[in-house]
Amino acid sequence: MEPADKPKYGQPKTYDANFKGPIQNRSCTDVICCVLFVLAILAY
Repeated sequence: MEPADKPKYGQPKTYDANFKGPIQNRSCTDVICCVLFVLAILAY
């Protein structure tokens, strides 16, 4: 297959009005891990 035959990028994604993203699935452990991560950076 020649490079000219292949599209430069993949197939375009279609818009999904019902897509909520990863923000909807956040839980309490994400907040705790974020705090621990910041504390680890500050301790370094």
